[in-house]
Amino acid sequence: MERRKKRILINGRFSSHHFAIRNVIFNITKHLSLDGGYDVYVVLNKDSEIEEFKSLDVRIVTNPCKADSAAMNHLYTMFVFPFILMKYKIDLVIYPQICIYLFNPCRSILYMHDLIEYYVDSQNWKKMLFRKLAYPYVCKLADGIVAVSENTKKDIISILKVRPDKVYVNYDGADDRLAPVSDTVARAYVEKKFGIDRYVFYIGYLTHPQKNLIYLIDEFERFHTTHSDYSLVFAGPKGKHAEQILTCAARLGSNFHYLGKVDYEDLQYLYSACEVFCFPSLYEGFGMPVLEAMACGAPVITSNRSSLPEILPDAEWLIDPEKTYDLSVRLSDIVGCSRTEISKKNIDYAKNFSWRKHGERLKTIIKQYI
Repeated sequence: MERRKKRILINGRFSSHHFAIRNVIFNITKHLSLDGGYDVYVVLNKDSEIEEFKSLDVRIVTNPCKADSAAMNHLYTMFVFPFILMKYKIDLVIYPQICIYLFNPCRSILYMHDLIEYYVDSQNWKKMLFRKLAYPYVCKLADGIVAVSENTKKDIISILKVRPDKVYVNYDGADDRLAPVSDTVARAYVEKKFGIDRYVFYIGYLTHPQKNLIYLIDEFERFHTTHSDYSLVFAGPKGKHAEQILTCAARLGSNFHYLGKVDYEDLQYLYSACEVFCFPSLYEGFGMPVLEAMACGAPVITSNRSSLPEILPDAEWLIDPEKTYDLSVRLSDIVGCSRTEISKKNIDYAKNFSWRKHGERLKTIIKQYI
């Protein structure tokens, strides 16, 4: 009698504004299903965009809750999900982001991307109290925990008091669809579609204080006094205190452009055409936009904090994100350097991070449990 393959189920809930988590879920699902070593199941919400998942050799299970209903999804995970695991005789469940669950009838691996709440005041006291109670509990229940950077692993161990041997670092990867576009083509595309040229770029949530965008605006204003032909461009969805950020940016007049949420197909052109990509965040669990910009060959300036130096090891372009003049001086320095040389280095750095490597590492971790 043929022995059945081990069954892995991925909790694939992602809300409409969490494209990065959707990217993580898709790539975990894809790389676990590639060689046919496991029977892979993925639970997706009824209103999620799942066409891309249908191309994979996986079984899709429908979660009847709407993806953006956090409360309903928490209840589903706590009270319905265990029965899903038993119904399909799952050997191991993967939670690709922090989930609140009561128990698992099988082995489990939990992803933790960051513990930002402990560093940046981003939650009200009720949510913070709930997370302080829930996070240690689910970490205790999980058989293994994946941290997406050494910095996140350190936080999990020191803040949540998790045993070090239970936490595995597995870096995120850059999307295969992101690659350098020649300067001429990228600039022509961006100028035609967005009407901008020669710009400093940021993409991510417009949220304060974590992303530190008011500091970026202030520093760009200083840089602009000697580089008046540059614009500052923001892209990404609005988050907490976004209007405060945009009010500050209004000081720049026509030298500021907010593109909102952009199509994924535009990203490699926006990254490739920018003079500099700036990401002065106060805290990141990983820092996907930095990796994406590097993969497209953009010169990058980012913070010297949390996980960001793990992605961009070139100390010359790491700044203190709270030090006046640090960013504006580096901006002046980087636009005066050879773009070709910086681009080549960043593309080489980015090659160290791939979803293929992530998938191989994840399979190694899984083998310890099933």
